[in-house]
Amino acid sequence: GGEVLPSGFDEVFSHNLPTAGSLLAQFCFLTTLDFSSTECRRCVTDLTMHTVGTASPPLLLSTLCLRGCARVTARGVAALAEGALKGSLTCLDLTACFRVGDQGVETMGAFSALKTLRLGETSRITDKGLVELASSALGLTHLDLHECREVSACGIEAVGASLHSLTSLDLNDCRRVCHVALKSLSSLSRLASLYLTAFGSLLPDSGGLSEVLSEMHALQTLSLEWAPCVGARALKSLKSNLVWLSLKGCGALDDSSLSSLPHLPHLCTLDLTWCTQVADLGVEAVANAAENLTCLILKGCERITDDGVAYLARLPFLASLDLSGCSGMKGTGLAAFSSGCLQDLNIGMCRFLSSEGILAVSSLTSLTRLSINSSTAVTVTAVRELAPSLSELKELSFSDCPLMQDDVAAELVPLASSLTSLDLSSSQRLGDKGIVQIARLSNLTNLSLHACSRISNKSMGPINRLTGLKKLGIGQCRNITSEGLLYLASQRTSLNELDISGVCTNLEEGSLKKSMPIWIHVIRMHVKEKANGPERKTPN
Repeated sequence: GGEVLPSGFDEVFSHNLPTAGSLLAQFCFLTTLDFSSTECRRCVTDLTMHTVGTASPPLLLSTLCLRGCARVTARGVAALAEGALKGSLTCLDLTACFRVGDQGVETMGAFSALKTLRLGETSRITDKGLVELASSALGLTHLDLHECREVSACGIEAVGASLHSLTSLDLNDCRRVCHVALKSLSSLSRLASLYLTAFGSLLPDSGGLSEVLSEMHALQTLSLEWAPCVGARALKSLKSNLVWLSLKGCGALDDSSLSSLPHLPHLCTLDLTWCTQVADLGVEAVANAAENLTCLILKGCERITDDGVAYLARLPFLASLDLSGCSGMKGTGLAAFSSGCLQDLNIGMCRFLSSEGILAVSSLTSLTRLSINSSTAVTVTAVRELAPSLSELKELSFSDCPLMQDDVAAELVPLASSLTSLDLSSSQRLGDKGIVQIARLSNLTNLSLHACSRISNKSMGPINRLTGLKKLGIGQCRNITSEGLLYLASQRTSLNELDISGVCTNLEEGSLKKSMPIWIHVIRMHVKEKANGPERKTPN
């Protein structure tokens, strides 16, 4: 569709700018230009921006992504504003372009059609640049300032006073912004999405948050993650048209706070991860306030028991439920759910998950995704009960289950007709005989065997029989050697991604990639042997 640059374009920009300009002239129909790939980030500079901005015939881009292009400065942004882009560009992504400071932001007013501006992780932007932006880019509808840690109350007040067209504002991790500045956002009546994760120095249940929430009648998406200010007062201020709400890590939340939730008939997704004070009564309050929930995340809520889980069965549209790390439950509460309800269930890291809990899971016949990681409940008997019942299951994760071994793997065969993704990473007892059984799951497209230390070169033959496999992870399988990898490479499979991070091999990186078919993307971490053990280096 004319939205993808040809291979090697980054080399042209870094070595031959005139050629780059002539190439761009052939792509004058481009609407989207994305320089965020690892290769492009290293070579895109202000000169590149000048080439793009002054291309002839002119580019009429609507979207330009420079995410992570650290060599682009304010001069490069100014060069873009001198050409035809100033009238066509609607979306500009400068995330992590840390050299674009206030001077670069001050030129944004030249882009008359600009609607979306992403400035996250740009540490040199201060209140000065933000004040100028607010006075000149009045048509902005989406503004991303996450991790702009030099921005304080003055800049945010300017945004609230001038950018009345904003529908989305991201202030995640803006740590210098206090609750006083938050009140200025109440004038943004069109705001539909607001992100305030780890937001500034807000005091517990401070009035600033509740005041601004009470005025935002259009708000549909709200993130208040890791905010100590969230309590009963803030929750009471929520408006009924919320669709997505994240309260992850709000440690002050408890059952009493959740009982203050107003009726939220449109709420589909609620995240209460690591809200460790929440127990069964809080779960009941959530179910009563948001009866149309489709996704509920309760990861790490250790006080929730099976009684609270059973209460969630009253939610008729609940399709995704994350109970990982809920060590207060055994899993028996899942028996209250009807067979045609849940599709995605995570009960990993539940220390007291019992065989009765596994039996309750087997009754959830509509499941398409199931994760039971780090659990001693995954045994031969449990899987024998589970597998035949879950005929719709497509994705299964038994990662880091200490009792996962060859005979357990054999019990997965009844899932052969449906299963497409399987994660058995860190299964220390799983060996080559188990992989022979896994190879009978003929529809697998994704298989993760990371850190399965007993798997050796003998498993490469059975794995090659999985003719539809596209993604394979065998990182840290130390018994797999160069010979096994070369055998895998010699068989023309459907693989397009192979992760061998931490595999001991005497093949150099270049030789390894040359031995693989060109369509396989190899992810590898060099392992350098030392007297005191292997030393890991950063991935290529």
